[in-house]
Amino acid sequence: MVATASRASSAEHAVVRIVSSSTWGLLGAPLGGHSLTVTRIAFSPDDSLVLTVSRDRGWRLFSRTEQGYVPHAAEERAHARMVLDCAWASSDTFVTASRDKSVKVWTSSQGKWEAKATIKLDEAATAVAVHEDLVAVGTESGAVTIYSLSAGEPHVVAAVPSAERHATAITRLAWRPHGRVLASAGEDRAVRVFEVCV
Repeated sequence: MVATASRASSAEHAVVRIVSSSTWGLLGAPLGGHSLTVTRIAFSPDDSLVLTVSRDRGWRLFSRTEQGYVPHAAEERAHARMVLDCAWASSDTFVTASRDKSVKVWTSSQGKWEAKATIKLDEAATAVAVHEDLVAVGTESGAVTIYSLSAGEPHVVAAVPSAERHATAITRLAWRPHGRVLASAGEDRAVRVFEVCV
């Protein structure tokens, strides 16, 4: 499946379309609910849920059915400012990154999604990626910091040295599927790859 979204200034256009990669036909109705541009879409590890975040400060979850995906849960004011990125840690935990200088860890308990922890930053969080219990956070100044979710509250375990960081905002982070290798992309048109030793 392929999920797509486009820039939007109204709820009518702030939708996600899920397309089959075998037929290239639309799977179910467009996924609505946001009022501004959807900034990131992420399938859960088991493909049972689709997570969307938006400039409207909220996130939405859609669950898979035989007819496509349908609304499952939502938090319309998840952050104080626009949500720029999201990533799954497991099928019942995801993280969101926002311009409000925070990253939140959301977990499901008895069918209800709640913010389990908040990572507070000195600047806007522009990108996030999760590998096992590690959360990589990129910021608008080009910094990348690695937090551990184990042992209670998230805590810093590594950071990209200032001499090796991007000159401008981080736009995307991605972990290698196997092994602790992290790639970063920035508005400075650079891509960097780091081996994370923690």
